[in-house]
Amino acid sequence: MNALKMYIKPENHKIIIDVPDEFSAEEELEIIIVSSGEHREKKSRKEAFGKYKGEIWMAPDFDEPLEDFREYMECNTL
Repeated sequence: MNALKMYIKPENHKIIIDVPDEFSAEEELEIIIVSSGEHREKKSRKEAFGKYKGEIWMAPDFDEPLEDFREYMECNTL
């Protein structure tokens, strides 16, 4: 099954869709039209990098063995 998601702005209540080659020219296609809303903003991937800088931390003992797994680790050592 192929799927395609596009954001298209209608012109004079008409939408023209260029169907990619992956879709068969013989089979019937289902098209669902949903309003994306006026508030939708496109953000670049670059904006996401560093977004939470300084807001996330890891405990100094993050990589230390957990006490809850001590019994498991003792009997499964090589």
